[in-house]
Amino acid sequence: MKNTQRQPSELLQGFLNYIDQVKSEYEMAREAVGKEDKRLQDFLHELEFAEDKAERNKIATKFQRSRQERRRQKDEVQRLELLVLLYG
Repeated sequence: MKNTQRQPSELLQGFLNYIDQVKSEYEMAREAVGKEDKRLQDFLHELEFAEDKAERNKIATKFQRSRQERRRQKDEVQRLELLVLLYG
């Protein structure tokens, strides 16, 4: 019968790998939030110079999608933040 228990060092290495993955995902999500924050200014400029209602509507749709993506990334940052603060 083969022993299938993992060694403590293997378990610890698995945990450390997980923490590295969490840190990477956290940083990517933070960067994505920052990117969407910067896009806000671009959308405001586009709205300012939009020639008609149809163009404003297209910009507003892009703006809405950007804000939804920002929220999704912000939620991811919050989900991972405690682990990063505790173990990062």
